[in-house]
Amino acid sequence: MKPILTEHVGKATSGKATNPRWWEEEALHEHAFAVAQRIDKDQSYRRAMNLRYARLYANRDLVGLGVGLYSKASQISQAKGVTLNIIKSCVDAAAAKIASARPRPRFLTSGGDWKLQSKAKKLTKFMDGLFAAQGVYEVGQRSFIDSCVFGTGVMKVFAEDGSVTFERVMPDEILIDESEGFYGAPRQMHQRKYIARDVILAAYGTDEALKHAILAAAPGGPDVAPDKAADLIQVIESWHLKSSPEAKDGKHCISIATATLFSEEWDKERFPFVFLRWSPALVGFFGTGIAEEITGIQIEINKILRNIQQAMYITAFPRVYLDAASAVNTDHLNTFGGIIKYTNKPPTFDTPVAMNSEVYQHLDRLKNYAYEAVGISQLSASSKKPSGLDSGRALRDFQDIESERFIIAGQRYEQFYMDAAELAIDVMRDLYEDDKKIFVNVAGKGFLETIPWKDVNMEKDQYLMRVFPTSILPTLPAGL
Repeated sequence: MKPILTEHVGKATSGKATNPRWWEEEALHEHAFAVAQRIDKDQSYRRAMNLRYARLYANRDLVGLGVGLYSKASQISQAKGVTLNIIKSCVDAAAAKIASARPRPRFLTSGGDWKLQSKAKKLTKFMDGLFAAQGVYEVGQRSFIDSCVFGTGVMKVFAEDGSVTFERVMPDEILIDESEGFYGAPRQMHQRKYIARDVILAAYGTDEALKHAILAAAPGGPDVAPDKAADLIQVIESWHLKSSPEAKDGKHCISIATATLFSEEWDKERFPFVFLRWSPALVGFFGTGIAEEITGIQIEINKILRNIQQAMYITAFPRVYLDAASAVNTDHLNTFGGIIKYTNKPPTFDTPVAMNSEVYQHLDRLKNYAYEAVGISQLSASSKKPSGLDSGRALRDFQDIESERFIIAGQRYEQFYMDAAELAIDVMRDLYEDDKKIFVNVAGKGFLETIPWKDVNMEKDQYLMRVFPTSILPTLPAGL
């Protein structure tokens, strides 16, 4: 990683208007921080939508998704009724269907000599060991669930402590100008995160000016609960891609409200993020998730369940109709629903029907509509065998038909790991410039094989590399 440019770090606010082209300014924190804040304000509706989908999936009245808010629930949620969480059922079923696979990056050369072919094979093993050591598949599965709930799952690939780190990122942390993201390829991106002040001081507080600026930064932010004791500071990390291969306007900086903590030229062709969308939107950067697709159905199901529950308590209650002039001892009548007295008739026990049968049929129809909209069968959602499918071959054919519904989503999931592998290679090249002893341990047959990066490092212009999504654990009968 390139050194910190400190010539403009921690300078006082100039007072001039914010420049949208923040990468051209000297005091980066004044402009990049302000631009990110403006984008965040313009996209407040997206945070509200994500909160809604999180509430439906978690079945909790969450106050917010920010720091210190995600664990809170409003007072209304203390008395919950019967629920039928179709969104969670569909999301979990889709995750079991798709995210249970572990796509494996495989590197091949086209027209390379034996030495390059050997490096390519070792690079495949190297990536296997890196993915295993960093828990990439576990992070990827969480990102897949994010894509189903929020529409977009995000994983960040960056260098930390001399190695490659894969980190799940909440979609709300990613800030993209909607105008730039219209075609899905923005040129600038920001990430907002809250970090403890002591951690920032330990990383950047060696310079006195920086230390003073970090201590002067106001704690908290719009997504931090005001009653939290943790001393957290809002940090904005910003990237701007080069306008052309020859341009010098690529920029990467980390800033707080009072200082630029880090700044460097950004000469890479992409951001250090891998994005996974359940369904790409027609326009724009962020995708559409399962929760958004069936939110209306879930809300209607909740209303019907609430009405049925109230009707059960109010209407479907056993009662005794007793002649007021009779000499019947009411103490001998075993009922908890109450006694209604009238004249000229014997005692009658009656339990009224709570709701019309059409209500329950409509509830079942809505549940089936939700599964059909997503493409989930009852076999996947509830491990319930459909009626009429009794043979093993019929069940396999049924699963294959259902799997076709998820082919495109599965391909996006595979590409997600391909992109992560490419970013990891870029990070490894940067780390190798500073440390020539980078290696990865790979599990072999009864032993650990150590593969140094220098044995697999190849220049891009020396070979043609293709990456194939080869599953580590085939699940289809033909692959067993």
